Amino acid sequence: MKAGLTKVAGRDQGKRENNVGSAQSKFGACFKKIMGLRYDTLCLRCSGKATDFYDSATASYKMKSSTCPAVVKECAPVYAVLAESQQFYMQLVKLRASLGKSNKASV
Repeated sequence: MKAGLTKVAGRDQGKRENNVGSAQSKFGACFKKIMGLRYDTLCLRCSGKATDFYDSATASYKMKSSTCPAVVKECAPVYAVLAESQQFYMQLVKLRASLGKSNKASV
């Protein structure tokens, strides 16, 4: 357990700051990309041309193959910071468990 926490805590601080800075600069663009995708999807469903964009046989939207990679590319820095935060949180949960403490938040 200690080795895992040391590994997480021992990451290059410069790299972590770079990741956070990159995520902060990309957050607006990522949010805009996801909201645009949601808006376009809802409009397709309500428009008179919904059958051109929605396949009722498979109950799925017809999307360009470039749509998902474009969202991932735009949001990758944000996802990287979220993944690192989740990993650190899981290390803390394991540490609390090894100390015999509850995983419930305490004040």
